[in-house]
Amino acid sequence: MAPKYEVEAKQRIRKGLSRYTEILRQASQRGINEEDTSKIVVEVLVELLGYDRIWDITGQHSVRGHRVDWAIKLDDILRFFVEVKPLGTKLREKDLFQVVSYSRQQNLEWAVLTTGDTWQCHFVCAGHEPEVFFEVRFLDESQATDEKVNRLYLLTKEAWCHGLLREEWEQHLVFRPERLGRLLLSDAVLRTVRKELHREQPGRMVSIDQLREALARGVIRGDLYEVITQPADAQERKKGTKTAVGVGDSQECLPPTDEEQQARRREVAQRAAQTRRQRREGQAVEPQERDGGSTHQPPRVPGLPTQRELEVPLLCAILKRGGEINVREQGEEIDRELAGEFKVSDEQRKVCFPNRSETIWSNRVRWTRMRLVKQGDLDGSRRGIWALTEQGGKRAEAGRHPDSSAD
Repeated sequence: MAPKYEVEAKQRIRKGLSRYTEILRQASQRGINEEDTSKIVVEVLVELLGYDRIWDITGQHSVRGHRVDWAIKLDDILRFFVEVKPLGTKLREKDLFQVVSYSRQQNLEWAVLTTGDTWQCHFVCAGHEPEVFFEVRFLDESQATDEKVNRLYLLTKEAWCHGLLREEWEQHLVFRPERLGRLLLSDAVLRTVRKELHREQPGRMVSIDQLREALARGVIRGDLYEVITQPADAQERKKGTKTAVGVGDSQECLPPTDEEQQARRREVAQRAAQTRRQRREGQAVEPQERDGGSTHQPPRVPGLPTQRELEVPLLCAILKRGGEINVREQGEEIDRELAGEFKVSDEQRKVCFPNRSETIWSNRVRWTRMRLVKQGDLDGSRRGIWALTEQGGKRAEAGRHPDSSAD
């Protein structure tokens, strides 16, 4: 069952959707300019998406002397920009370039581009190629009303406060064809397939390369195969001028695979060796950039437990609630309980990442969950549900009764 705030928000959107569809239809027939379109956009932000006209929406934000149309702030922290174009015009790449540039200069992850009728939500995180996450078209009758409501809900104030846009984006990335294709062609998966083939036909052995070739020719379509096997530098050259906006594979926003982690460890080791060599030779050492091209780091919060320290308490908290929880309904309760167990103060819990609504504490708890899924202690197959596996249940029981497990 959906939480109350989600039900109420979607009812509000559904009610306002028909009203503003008619307003936009009439405005389109009359022909209105960008200023009048901007007025309608503000009303949608207030009446459908739930933002406060005074405290959450500002038209006075400038980026290097250029004023953005609208900026959305929550708790005085900038969340995303809304760039408005006249109703009836077609959104162009030039329009996207503008809002991406503004957003990246403010270290924002998201941007909204709209004509009042069409609403596009873009992922614009620095270091990654901009990508349209979804699009809602008020006047398009072929787009189902439920789809419009569900998409617009991700832009609401309620969804932002609960981190749901980022959650949906990560779920979207999990099922990207490119990512699944790379996993299918990875040595680890192909070794498992080869074992199964050998078990079914003991007398016949095939190589990893033969399996990869068979998948490429008969299972994975040609254009996708070219994307997932093309070297990264070739992909950047193919994108051409788009590198000015920023290139990169959006899948990197997900926790890396084992092979990716190993590659990163090798890269870090090589950088460290180069730094030591430069210091021995008396050369100046350049500061190393972090992933995404930025040396900026989130604020440090002393006293927070590590992910490893959080593992067993998180499993025990889930076990206490019957072995599974709905994170939307019980996530905040879990955060508070774990904070109390480790004596994390409210001030420590409220420290956020720069220009993001997510707190460092909440982020750490959710990354702990990802570790537990990878280790087989939690079932990660259902979105929004954290459920113990048999292995995780045993570990939680042992954590609740450490003396008995020691015996």
